[in-house]
Amino acid sequence: MFPEKLKSATIYSDFQGKLGTDAAGFLAALDTIMASDNELSRLITYASMRSDEDTRAGKPREMEQTAKDLAVKFTSTTSFMRPEILALGEAKVMGFVKEEEKLLPYKPWLEDILRYIPHTLSVAEEKIAAQALMMADASENAYSIFTNADLPYPEVTLSDGTKVRIDAPAYGNYRASPNREDRIKVFQAFWTEYKKFERTLGTTLYGQIKAHIFNKEIRKYNSCLESALFDSNVPQTVYKQLIADVHANMPTLYRYLKLRKRMMGLEKLGYEDLYAPIVKEVDLKYTPEESIKLVMESCAPLGKDYLTDLQMSFDKRWVDFLPTTGKKSGAYSTGVYGVHPYQLQNFTGQYDEVSTVAHESGHSMHTYLSDKNQPYVTHDYKIFVAEVASTLNENFLLDYMLKNTKSNFLPDLQNIQLIY
Repeated sequence: MFPEKLKSATIYSDFQGKLGTDAAGFLAALDTIMASDNELSRLITYASMRSDEDTRAGKPREMEQTAKDLAVKFTSTTSFMRPEILALGEAKVMGFVKEEEKLLPYKPWLEDILRYIPHTLSVAEEKIAAQALMMADASENAYSIFTNADLPYPEVTLSDGTKVRIDAPAYGNYRASPNREDRIKVFQAFWTEYKKFERTLGTTLYGQIKAHIFNKEIRKYNSCLESALFDSNVPQTVYKQLIADVHANMPTLYRYLKLRKRMMGLEKLGYEDLYAPIVKEVDLKYTPEESIKLVMESCAPLGKDYLTDLQMSFDKRWVDFLPTTGKKSGAYSTGVYGVHPYQLQNFTGQYDEVSTVAHESGHSMHTYLSDKNQPYVTHDYKIFVAEVASTLNENFLLDYMLKNTKSNFLPDLQNIQLIY
């Protein structure tokens, strides 16, 4: 029913030009549009996740493209809303909020819209800009489909005679092999295949850059950086300070790389050596069940209620753990308001994937608790805030591992001091 409702633009256009009539009408418009946005979000998330299960499959990809087309139509049809709200002015908008208590949940959202005065176009221009979204992610989608479904990943024979197809999950796994010859073979095979398509991949990157420039120009931002940060309301000085802090601490990274080289007994440290165990005799592997146990134990400081909800996410199989051919590479957590979050993983047993389970579970719990305690209009959060919950869980895991890992090579692991 929802797609049919969406195709009938009258349910939204009836509000056009009337947002400033009275508080009751303003509330009706926001409630109607936000309810449709919620339904559309569910539709897109479902179609997207089905497509990510196997990026080679045509039907789920058709579903995803149809859902995104509906999103463009919805955004285009409701594009009058932001210019009209801005035209009303802060005093009138907040007057409506004061008059009608049911508008109170919308207050943070409305305050955020009012920030966009310098970057909002006329109603007609906003509609064109919304329709242009249909093309904005074309390059990103082409890259994703090509690298996950169509790139002819090579097969290599390892030193023990095992033949493996070096797709993204296998690359992540075998680049950490203790056998250096195997690592070199895996790196060369994987990146040589990418090198063959550098012009195609470069073109998709160029297309994405043009999409950023288009948004920067039409929205009258001074730079693509300002454009990218404005939605999260993050000052450019914060971003630049983070970059400066990284540069200032590069000497620590260089010291670590020198230590790695020395401990691995290498004359020259290569890119292919960055993921292998430093101690040759130690090659830790984990199962999904072991990763769950470690994440649960490490998150104990967050309290009983948190652990109960986190365990529920594993027990009810909110996580798709194992890699399969055609499955989208990497990992993510995505939420469906009114349902629960879902996680995609490509777990092959490395410690960094245990850390990824902790990381994505931080996102999932953030989403779950936000959805549980917030109305739809304020349930979402910006990426700058999102990474706090995820990296906190990673740090809990690292702290737990350092305190509980027993080693014959480093018997006093907690108190070791590195001397150069």
